[in-house]
Amino acid sequence: MSEFLLTVGELARQARLNEWTIRRYIREDKVEAKLIGRQYVIRASEAARLLGFWPNDPTQQAAS
Repeated sequence: MSEFLLTVGELARQARLNEWTIRRYIREDKVEAKLIGRQYVIRASEAARLLGFWPNDPTQQAAS
């Protein structure tokens, strides 16, 4: 399984935090992120470290 990337907004929704909180964590080096263009992306493994669980892949459709 290849690792996926989350945007700040996707991680904020998963963590139930505000996007500004995630950006502050990035600025304070509490969350490792890459700046691609004008958008930060966070690896799923880094999100799992922050959340304490593996986040849902945003590219997968929810099963009905």
